[in-house]
Amino acid sequence: NFVTGLGKDQKLVYALNILSEVLVNQETAPIRKAIEAAGIGKDISADFSSLNQNVFSFISQNANPIDKENFRKIIFDKLKEISEKGLDKESVEGAFNRIEFRTKELNNAQLGLLYGFRAISGWMYGNNPFLTLEYENIFKELRIDIANGYLEKVIKEYFLKNNHCLFLILNPEPGLEKQKTAEMER
Repeated sequence: NFVTGLGKDQKLVYALNILSEVLVNQETAPIRKAIEAAGIGKDISADFSSLNQNVFSFISQNANPIDKENFRKIIFDKLKEISEKGLDKESVEGAFNRIEFRTKELNNAQLGLLYGFRAISGWMYGNNPFLTLEYENIFKELRIDIANGYLEKVIKEYFLKNNHCLFLILNPEPGLEKQKTAEMER
């Protein structure tokens, strides 16, 4: 997990969403492929949440805890390589287009609720309910900045040079749920 800036920086929020797709969530994503090739875990993903502080997570489920250092090394080695060589332009363009389309296309029966949920985030953390509703200019600016290496700069600043990160392993204890349920029933 990495703390990656503030949620009121909407250009950064969209950039981190693009990076989650391009680095990990796509089937051909370089970090996903490297972790799968190393045989670490069964379900590799990236998760991103934008609240007051953005949190970006690299996740490997059903991994063996003895692979923890290799998992960490693969992520940092790949991030370093990508920040120097650049991201695959077609993957970035595809992810950008999907995110832009989803953002603009809110065409369903719950449109008012969706706008309300978007407005709350900007209102709570940026003191501006319109902050998270206005996206046209952000997409225009982001498209230009991506062409000039913005995503690689984000990788360097928010991942490689970031001291606000957490490496966490959750080890399940077989039978714990049954034990807790039995204790509650007594």
